[in-house]
Amino acid sequence: MPSAQSDESLLNLVTSAGHRMDQLFVGSEVYVSSGRGPYADGSTYGPLQGIGDSQRSALLELLARLGADCFESREALDADVCRVRQWNTIYAELDALLRALPFSAVNGSPTYFIVDYGNGQHKIECEASEYFEPTVLNAIQVVLRRHSSTWEVMLAGGPKLGPQQALSVFPDRVVPHWSNAQWYGDA
Repeated sequence: MPSAQSDESLLNLVTSAGHRMDQLFVGSEVYVSSGRGPYADGSTYGPLQGIGDSQRSALLELLARLGADCFESREALDADVCRVRQWNTIYAELDALLRALPFSAVNGSPTYFIVDYGNGQHKIECEASEYFEPTVLNAIQVVLRRHSSTWEVMLAGGPKLGPQQALSVFPDRVVPHWSNAQWYGDA
């Protein structure tokens, strides 16, 4: 395990090159993002320059200990960056759609929350039964149709809606997941 001094010298090497640790991610090389993290809009990335072979190994080890994003290949990195950027785009479109609904807030508090579970899915937890109406579901599908056909929106009713309601909304279909069981304790 590298000493704290070698960790410090690696951190100094990265900062002296004008980068932050959250801009670094790894594959067979150490890559650097021009934005905050590898997924920032407009961010470009490439191999971190000015790192010798012995320093590269130690930096890879340090990044692994710090939990830096790691990818099998440059293609895997490209695919993940694309997925995150697409998630952010769809999130913004869904949020704008939901915010415009008359029941999107009660007394100034939102009646929905969008959560990222990854793998091409958005989850919307909602507290109003109107989110399950066909016009809202169709509008969500319109958003999804503008993007990859593999994206899903999981629409789940919160505890105030009583018997638990959930739908998987895809660009071309809606799949219900109804349950009379309580998911949240004392709903």
